Amino acid sequence: AVAGTTYLAGAAAIALVLPVCKLEPQYWRFSPTSWVALAYAVLMTSAFNYGASAWANKQSSPVFVTAFFPLQVVFTALFSALFLGSLPTAADYVGGFAIIAGLASVTLGRVLRERTASVEQVGLLADSPAAGDHESAALGGRVHPRAG
Repeated sequence: AVAGTTYLAGAAAIALVLPVCKLEPQYWRFSPTSWVALAYAVLMTSAFNYGASAWANKQSSPVFVTAFFPLQVVFTALFSALFLGSLPTAADYVGGFAIIAGLASVTLGRVLRERTASVEQVGLLADSPAAGDHESAALGGRVHPRAG
C-alpha cells in the first residue's frame, strides 16, 4: 500500500511537469556515454541498492540500516570533490556534519540499548535460583542431603 501511494505521488508529479517538457526526439537522443551512465544509475542505484539493503536488514535491524541512507549525500559530496573538482561549500560541511552526528547518535543509542539489555539479562540470571536451589525448592525448602 505504501509503495503504491508513493508511485501514485510520483505519477502525479510527472503529470504536472509533463506539459512543460520538451518531448521532441532531438532532446531525447543520448550519447553512448550517457547510456552507460543511465545503465549504471538504474542497475547500481536500484537493483544493487535494494539487494544490499535487504541483505543488510537481514544482518542488522531496519532502523540501523535506514540510518545509513543519509550517508549517500556525504559520499556524493566526497566523490564530487575527488572526481569533478567541485569543492563543498560551508553549508555542505554543516549538513555533512549534521548527517554524521545523527548517524553517530543512532549508533550510540543502539550500543547503549544492547549494553542495557545484556546487563538486564545478567541481572535476571543472577536472580534465578542455581541448579542446587531448584532441588531444595522442590523439597519444600529443606536442604538436600548432598548439600550438607
